[in-house]
Amino acid sequence: MPPAQVAEILDNAQALAQNLDYLKQRGLYADIDRAGRVRLPSEVAGTDVPAQLDRAQRAASSARALLDPGVQARLVHPPAEVVELGRALVSAIAGAGYNRTPEAAAQVILDAARKLQAQTATSARRPPSRSAGPGQVSGSF
Repeated sequence: MPPAQVAEILDNAQALAQNLDYLKQRGLYADIDRAGRVRLPSEVAGTDVPAQLDRAQRAASSARALLDPGVQARLVHPPAEVVELGRALVSAIAGAGYNRTPEAAAQVILDAARKLQAQTATSARRPPSRSAGPGQVSGSF
């Protein structure tokens, strides 16, 4: 086969591949890898697809829960215990600093939850105050 004919075949194949790639990219498609980089469809290996579909399914499932009016109400007005736990966890994680392993982070969370549980149990055993101090209101609501 003459070199000119081989060059023409290769040029045609490249043009076809570029056209197909352009058509893929015109669709609503984007992939973001674990590092946060956007990947083109041509950069996604076939072995990556099952894990990506699993992540997409879990994300959609999580988002679906947010459509429940009961969940929305709890997010807007969370129970006091949830707020207290959230504050304790944020404080513990912030105090632990960076450069932790996942296992160490899990231990920080467990320790914070145990500490909060112990504090809650201790405060539940204390008898309620009979008299109101300055600026306090006595009685139950």
